[in-house]
Amino acid sequence: MTAAQRVLVRTQLFLYAILGFCVHRNFSATAQSDGISFYGVTPATLPALSVGFLVAAGGLWYVGREFARRDASRWFVRGVYLEVVGLPLLLLTPFNQGAFFNWAHMTVGASMAVVSYALSLGILRQRVRPFFMAAVGLQGIGGVLSVCSLVPWGYHVLLQGEIILLVGFATTLFLSLGTSATSPRVTLTT
Repeated sequence: MTAAQRVLVRTQLFLYAILGFCVHRNFSATAQSDGISFYGVTPATLPALSVGFLVAAGGLWYVGREFARRDASRWFVRGVYLEVVGLPLLLLTPFNQGAFFNWAHMTVGASMAVVSYALSLGILRQRVRPFFMAAVGLQGIGGVLSVCSLVPWGYHVLLQGEIILLVGFATTLFLSLGTSATSPRVTLTT
């Protein structure tokens, strides 16, 4: 396991542990329909989620630096850094504080989902392997569940969809970081 993989695993596992704590504290229909963001506006879980997001952002920042060191394309590295910036922005735009914050929060969240999927597809385009395909597919399933939860169809699995999406994205990054630093397949150039 590379150093970047270790950092990613540790920071992601920390985030999932925090999410587990939050879900344990309050797993409700509201949490399922509001997603992870519910824990960012609930006083009992906001501090924990804030720490989890900041640790995860730090891990992604380290991963972005590793991809830059490997001469990944500028768009790819910037995409990883957009994910880093997006996590604190989700906390700074509490969706329950009026229409402006709700739309700002949804815009940040949806943008992060699209960017993470574009990054994963960029990796998959250059590393077509079964594990990469499975990780990107997992991320896609999480995205579909999330979208289905946002439209008024009566599905309330946004929390589960977001967690699946996060696991798929982290797995794709993890697999990509395991490839040789000198391999032309990890340069992710356009």
